[in-house]
Amino acid sequence: MIWSRSEAPHGTKKGTEMTKKTQKKFRSAEETKEFSLEEFSKLTEGVIFISETDAGLEPFVEKQGTQDLRKKLISSASDFEEIPFEKFFDRLTARREWHTAADQKRTAAFSKIRKYLEKHLTDLRVVRHGKVRIDIAVFGKTPDGSFAGFRTRAVET
Repeated sequence: MIWSRSEAPHGTKKGTEMTKKTQKKFRSAEETKEFSLEEFSKLTEGVIFISETDAGLEPFVEKQGTQDLRKKLISSASDFEEIPFEKFFDRLTARREWHTAADQKRTAAFSKIRKYLEKHLTDLRVVRHGKVRIDIAVFGKTPDGSFAGFRTRAVET
């Protein structure tokens, strides 16, 4: 069985059981549903990634291998950083007392995007390239071996 994370799930030793949360994180490729670019594009339409500049989300499906995808998404190896998928989305989906109606709507939209990616893709990753003007790619593998997700941009000074 191929797991959706690079590490083996915790609690797989004889006599122990995985928690429901852990079971949800570690799905096999056979358990993922078909990724639809059209359906995903509807989820991301109008959603803005907030930083010092606001940027939309650009959904994609890429049929090439990992190295080809990395070259296409990120122009050089310098200033390349991979961050945990959960950490990236935890910040975007956290509800805050001071959120306006627009903030709550954006948080809900990112929650739906996160759930869609977790349901339809395995080996989920978030990569960043750059120091001030940052290209961000959030992607994973589809059941047919393609890569899918979205690109966005941020400015951090």
